[in-house]
Amino acid sequence: MKTINNYIHFDKSDSKINIDDVEFEKPKYFNRAIKCFRYNIENHLIERYCSKCKNWYPCLEPSLDTLSFNIISSDFHFHGLGSGFKSTCNNCVNNSNKIKETSNKTCTDYSNINIKINQDLKDYCFIKSRLERKNLTEFVTCILEDYKNTNPISL
Repeated sequence: MKTINNYIHFDKSDSKINIDDVEFEKPKYFNRAIKCFRYNIENHLIERYCSKCKNWYPCLEPSLDTLSFNIISSDFHFHGLGSGFKSTCNNCVNNSNKIKETSNKTCTDYSNINIKINQDLKDYCFIKSRLERKNLTEFVTCILEDYKNTNPISL
């Protein structure tokens, strides 16, 4: 363990966690994400790092009576003792769910089309779409839009 400012950061080599001269058994899920946990000396709480918004949130409270940790699941979803906490906070999860819901609503004005093409052309489109960092549907749509813009139909 190393202390930086008001925080104690843990190492994988630590078999026990020493907080205020009291030793606690380190949870199994700490080793999977050891750099995502730290002890806040001022608040007396273990904090978890959100990989999306890059903020620290309290997740565990040391209990001196039982020498274990009380789980604070208001900021992170706790899966269980084997796997631990989710890597993103509840705020980020809720925001990404809202974005998914709005993106699903905007896709209603599309229609489907089935085209039979030979395998070589399909492979070419697939490889080219990956090079342009698009999925196959986006790539083919871009090709058709470019063709439509360069070859307008005059009625």
